Amino acid sequence: MNVQVSVVKCDSYEQILVKQALRDTLNLLGGLTCFIKPGSRVLVKPNLLMSKDPVYAITTHPEVVRAVIQLLKEINCKITVGDGPSVWGKYIENVDEVYNITGIKKVCQDEAVELINFDKRRMRDKFPLTVALDECDYLINLPKFKTHGFTLITGAIKNLFGLVSGTYKTELHKNYFEP
Repeated sequence: MNVQVSVVKCDSYEQILVKQALRDTLNLLGGLTCFIKPGSRVLVKPNLLMSKDPVYAITTHPEVVRAVIQLLKEINCKITVGDGPSVWGKYIENVDEVYNITGIKKVCQDEAVELINFDKRRMRDKFPLTVALDECDYLINLPKFKTHGFTLITGAIKNLFGLVSGTYKTELHKNYFEP
């Protein structure tokens, strides 16, 4: 398998620094248009596990989401942002609280992009995934790199679990319990 990886240091979540670091890392890989066709419909999927302020480093930082949105705007993409936060506790009932406290709602308002709930689903094989996947050409997965009791670390694959709608996540955790 031929895989390219690009890593660029960013010293803070200052908006201009995050955007430049993202641009630099994409340029090392050939630029954003090597991955996303200009004018496409793009779903941006951050990791918004629960309603925690970005200072706790539990969720994808809103400035990372903003930088991705701004770079996609440069190539005239139609952008939607969404996630299916954790089913534990009250979070499934109040996705808007998660969006607000994590800072994602403000970023989407500032950048005039649609922020959606993954409240509608369609079965794909054995998995009920958000219908938002039917309405996009590309999915950009923005995980938060952190530890996890089940998978040891979270990452891009674990973040995609947020595409599973509603309380069905609980069933999947019961049915697929081995790392």
